[in-house]
Amino acid sequence: EARLSQAALLPRFQAELCAAPLVILDANLGQSSIQACAAAAAAARVPVWFEPVSVAKSVRATPALQHVTFASPNVAELVAMAAAVLSAAGLPALPVPLHWADAQEAVASARQVAEVLEPHVAILLQAGVQNLVVTLGARGALLASTVARPGQHQP
Repeated sequence: EARLSQAALLPRFQAELCAAPLVILDANLGQSSIQACAAAAAAARVPVWFEPVSVAKSVRATPALQHVTFASPNVAELVAMAAAVLSAAGLPALPVPLHWADAQEAVASARQVAEVLEPHVAILLQAGVQNLVVTLGARGALLASTVARPGQHQP
């Protein structure tokens, strides 16, 4: 029995994908499938949410980040994704922030957490991700966005 690639299935489900209110892609899909689905959804103006799943798999979305509306990496996935974006551009990776277990004790405030992660967040936002929800375990989550909220000044 012949196996169809994930990307080959896209034409079969494209109508449903383009009519969806939101497309959620996780990194268990292959890189070509993530890229094809994200591009099709973006062309149909359907928001795309990317869930990295693991550090190793998180980089699969690198070529598709310009189509990602939301992404929800944890800190390790965020660092890996930012490094993959830089690598694809032929640039060196950023220094890794404090080991997250140590950072929980060393970083006292939400503002300090944001400052530690900001360079990595900025890379993903510049790559095209519109909204990042960086999960921080017991410390909650960090939201970063390129989209102005009502009443928010956007220079």
